[in-house]
Amino acid sequence: MKTGPQPTTPDDDSDNEPIDVDFSPSSERIGFQPAPSHLGQVVFDPVVQASAEDLFAAVEFADNPEPRCPCVLVVDTSGSMAGLPIDQLNQALKQFVKEVSSDTLAAKRLELAVVSCGGDVRVAHDFATVNQFVPPILMAGGDTPLGQAVERALELIDMRKRNYRLGGVSYYRPWLILLTDGSPTDDMRQAARKLNEAESTKSLVAFCFGTDTFDKERMAKVFPRAPLTMRGARYREFFQWLSASMASLSHSRPGDRLQLQKPSDDWVID
Repeated sequence: MKTGPQPTTPDDDSDNEPIDVDFSPSSERIGFQPAPSHLGQVVFDPVVQASAEDLFAAVEFADNPEPRCPCVLVVDTSGSMAGLPIDQLNQALKQFVKEVSSDTLAAKRLELAVVSCGGDVRVAHDFATVNQFVPPILMAGGDTPLGQAVERALELIDMRKRNYRLGGVSYYRPWLILLTDGSPTDDMRQAARKLNEAESTKSLVAFCFGTDTFDKERMAKVFPRAPLTMRGARYREFFQWLSASMASLSHSRPGDRLQLQKPSDDWVID
């Protein structure tokens, strides 16, 4: 892990520049206020009536008050992923969960969600800490409504951030990562607007990785940060990079500016 006093710009795609990630503490609380002596202890705000949802959020985080690192994967599971590609993706996801689970702190702090995009958009797995995450078996088929998938992922992130506030836990800036091998079959203008707004307000870190068959030119118009092209279906290498990145992130401290090195040229073309 490397820290530095100055962040890099979100759209900086220089090979020599690291990717900067900020810690985003939960400044607003809805119904609860964290006790200053302990991060995970929560008390009722006497001015606000606690709802059933508030109580559920408090119970959910009571046993694990660690700050959370939320990451949602938007995975292209369209028909072109059938066969070996979808098998490789499933195996790489399983290995990723296994590797991160071996890091005691990361397993408690990293929360993972998966949104699949093949014919329709489904939440294949809602947010869960890695030690509670069961990798879904992803199936390939249908077209590629990536715009809908990204918007669904953003909704999940918003809901999860609200739960963090309700439960009185802090969280790192959420990550949204899109994996695709083709081109979207729906309108992505709304998704692009939301991604750019979230990046500009530093409320989200968004990445796009594609195989050498994906529509990089079109996706570059959607993501604020330049999409990266993998040398084929290098899902194993991608998840190794993500595992190392998330481990570094989960071991950083509140207030740190964490700088992550870009993926290796061994498996990313640019």
